[in-house]
Amino acid sequence: MAEYRIKGGYALTDEDFGRMAEEAERGEYPGTPGAWVVRPQGRPALADEGLVTIAFKVPRSQRDALDRALAVG
Repeated sequence: MAEYRIKGGYALTDEDFGRMAEEAERGEYPGTPGAWVVRPQGRPALADEGLVTIAFKVPRSQRDALDRALAVG
């Protein structure tokens, strides 16, 4: 049984998704019509720790040399 973590720390299992699907098929939806049941949260985290951005420019020839070195290694 898989467990999925959603924002806010809540965990949902495959059984939870199955139950929610059965309720939806019967026309039973939580919340009030026209209101968000769960507001959009954006994309999920990419890692369990903070991310950093690394960006720099090099001449194309150096980039090509790095690509060749990585392909061999």
